[in-house]
Amino acid sequence: MKLDLQDFFLTISSGEVSDFTVSSAHKLVMRGRFIRQSAFIKQRYQTTLLECHKQIALVTVQNKQVPTPALASKLGDLFQDLTTLNAQKTKYFLQRLLATTYHNSGKPFKYLANRLRTQHTATRITDLVGKDVGKIMNTTDIVQEFAHFCKQLYSLNIREGVTVPTPFEST
Repeated sequence: MKLDLQDFFLTISSGEVSDFTVSSAHKLVMRGRFIRQSAFIKQRYQTTLLECHKQIALVTVQNKQVPTPALASKLGDLFQDLTTLNAQKTKYFLQRLLATTYHNSGKPFKYLANRLRTQHTATRITDLVGKDVGKIMNTTDIVQEFAHFCKQLYSLNIREGVTVPTPFEST
């Protein structure tokens, strides 16, 4: 990077260019350099991750065919390497998250927890397999089948003072 900067300033320092133009050009040169460096780091990470997964798959197949303590140890080491790679990526992500949301004073962890939390979708019963009728798709029939099931499950017709859910008639 030092050589890039020296070449840049030797080229620009002729005196014919204003300081503002030199400053703007310097920003662009540095930005390009950082983008290249970032792309190199990402490519190296992806290559290492892919190689680790390939080795794990290969050693797993070998270990299934002829299990030995040496292969089991090697497999454990490979999983440890994979865990280390993922931990480094997570650490980098957390550092970036803390840096970008520093003013929130501790809220980045809540933000990350919300992002990592699984999204719960609203569940709805779309079909039901009835005892005698097979698959039920109509919502009215599903409610009737459920009421019949509850009636049998809790023996509601035997108890006194308990209101029984009555299936409504389909029209």
